[in-house]
Amino acid sequence: MDLDDILDGLRADRSLGASEFSGMTAQAVTAMYRKRVLCARALGLLDIALFAALAFWSIGAHQLLLYFVSIAGIFAPALVARPFINKLFERTLDIINRDCDTAKFRGFLEQMASRAILGRTKRQAACYLAVCDIFDARWTDALERLGGVSFGKRSPMRFQLINTRLLSYQALGMTDKAVAALEDMRRMHGDMRKGTAIEQLMRRSIGVAELRLRDVESWSEEDAAFLLACGREARNHRERVEFALAIARYLVARGDAEGARTLLDLDLLGPIAPNAEHVRAELASRVAQACPQSPSA
Repeated sequence: MDLDDILDGLRADRSLGASEFSGMTAQAVTAMYRKRVLCARALGLLDIALFAALAFWSIGAHQLLLYFVSIAGIFAPALVARPFINKLFERTLDIINRDCDTAKFRGFLEQMASRAILGRTKRQAACYLAVCDIFDARWTDALERLGGVSFGKRSPMRFQLINTRLLSYQALGMTDKAVAALEDMRRMHGDMRKGTAIEQLMRRSIGVAELRLRDVESWSEEDAAFLLACGREARNHRERVEFALAIARYLVARGDAEGARTLLDLDLLGPIAPNAEHVRAELASRVAQACPQSPSA
């Protein structure tokens, strides 16, 4: 099996380095995030005030075109602020996606949730906290946290919620519920416009979930090629590590200890989330039993 693509991707992740938040505490990340959000909102309010004043002036000056431009300017901040704030939040995801620091991201989310006023913000925080539970192998905690959480039918957060439940059910051996969650994911995927980023992500996630529900001994070369393609197209380091470990599982099941050893090198995989490290250590132990040379650790 040609592992060059995924190995090159992991090396590229290493060369990229840590995130901008790597040297900060959870409190410092929260303070930075809130400061940037407040600045964005303050600029939005200033924009509204200026365009409102211009609108009143244009009425007195009988400048109809300028009036309509001013009205458009008043509503512009509402259209721009939300995507800007969403982008700010997406940058904090590097804490888990690049640094794999679940403790820091959990601390950031807990502080944000404690100050949240909107129900949507609290639900979003709960969903990402459940993701932290997954990365910390706290499967039951993730399911309990998501017990009363829901999102809109087409919301990307609903997809993440279903996927988090699915992973938890699989890890806990609750196969029937995992299959039911997979069906929910398939139905949601069927409602998505084909070719969009979220539709492609869901299609890939469904394929991975289907593999997880099968014994690794039944995986074919086509399944392994699918995992390699997923690893090549991974959006971040954490995802690439997960696919590398899935391929290592396949190689161990096929008796390819040397190929698996290459993918289990902690110097290559690190940083690594706690649940992924547990999988790596288990596979490394099996490789060590199959081949006397000690694997990298």
